Amino acid sequence: MEEFVQEFKQATRGSGYEGRPLVEEFKRGMNGRIRRKLIEAENPPTSIEQWYRRAMVLWDTWDMNNFYFLFLFLLFSDFIGILFSFSFLFFWIRKRHMTSQSHDMSHDMMS
Repeated sequence: MEEFVQEFKQATRGSGYEGRPLVEEFKRGMNGRIRRKLIEAENPPTSIEQWYRRAMVLWDTWDMNNFYFLFLFLLFSDFIGILFSFSFLFFWIRKRHMTSQSHDMSHDMMS
């Protein structure tokens, strides 16, 4: 978001946009979730500087939450994968063991 804010400032410098039209243009280009959160806030930003600052703070929070959930997902999916691997290995060994026992029993019966 910080990069977007810097690029937006550069692009609009000297463009003649100011005040409300500048805010509207900024809102139009930003992430929809963050825009909605800021618009629906108890005290929504009014100036372009407030929009810049609060959008960056909200983005950092949102970005960290996404990282945290991704980390948990990867950790959990690895855990499930490991659990599945051990379960498969356990049943495979058990089946081989049971098969070898039944083979030994049939061999003993024939003797």
